[in-house]
Amino acid sequence: MPVKALDGDLEKDSLRVLIGTPFLLDHQFKTEVDEEGNIGNVSASLNQFK
Repeated sequence: MPVKALDGDLEKDSLRVLIGTPFLLDHQFKTEVDEEGNIGNVSASLNQFK
């Protein structure tokens, strides 16, 4: 959820914020087999969103 500080720093206790428009991450996938799919588990878990 995007927020913007209206008066001051995000570290202040008495800060007022403006809440922006929520956004969703888009998960892209293909149903066919990837012939060049040589990727490790860590890279696959981090590179799944565009």
